[in-house]
Amino acid sequence: MRYFLVLTSFLAFSSYAGAQDPVVVLANAIDGGMAQGLYSRLAESGVEAIKSDAVVFDVLKDSRFVVVLGGQKSPGGVGEIVSSILDEKQKESLLVDGAYGTFIREGLYSRGQRIYVFAGHEKGDTQKAWSAGLTAFLDGVSQATPRVNVSAYDPLIISPKSNTLSISFPVNVSETGGVGARGVEVDAYLNVGVRLEVEPAVFDLGPWESKRVLVKLNPKNVSSADVVTVRVGGSQARIRLNVTGIQKVPVCNVCAASDVK
Repeated sequence: MRYFLVLTSFLAFSSYAGAQDPVVVLANAIDGGMAQGLYSRLAESGVEAIKSDAVVFDVLKDSRFVVVLGGQKSPGGVGEIVSSILDEKQKESLLVDGAYGTFIREGLYSRGQRIYVFAGHEKGDTQKAWSAGLTAFLDGVSQATPRVNVSAYDPLIISPKSNTLSISFPVNVSETGGVGARGVEVDAYLNVGVRLEVEPAVFDLGPWESKRVLVKLNPKNVSSADVVTVRVGGSQARIRLNVTGIQKVPVCNVCAASDVK
């Protein structure tokens, strides 16, 4: 059995700014205990901080934003992790008395990730590192807010063929903030309360990436008075349905055809 979808003007469009990701702060007991000022600044800036030590870091290391306190010689297992983040020149620079600095590594454990290492030769130098670099870090975090757009053809003309059991139409979801978005959830509803199947329903988007999502309908349950609402976070697109009888659609039109077994 076959059906036709006539995809007309690409008008249903909406976007939203995603929520700010929390920041994972990896530190041993010494550097973490000296970082109350850092945690206070994060809280004042509206940034959630998740404290981590080396034992649980493996579970959290894929987070978008990671702050590491201490250099490659830090105790408590943090040093070993820092050694895998910094290059040899960066590690060598921390061997000088009084040295401290901020080192940034991108995409080490996950796509779109940014790791900030605030490290110094001694524990007091590490404290100087985050004191000096925290403002720039917060500026970077505030600017790295994902923006997700959802768009679809509207109106959508449906012409069922024979005993068609289901049809699918595409919705485009894209990240336009340049930072990517994780755990993007897509919901679709027919009119007010009938939830529709969406594939995929949850996914990650890289910076500037777009994904084609399919929304499934039973053509026997829809009419030209119906509206499909597709929601992505705080954004939604409303697609009006125009259900027609059997008709021939020229191949040259903007169309999509699919087989239903």
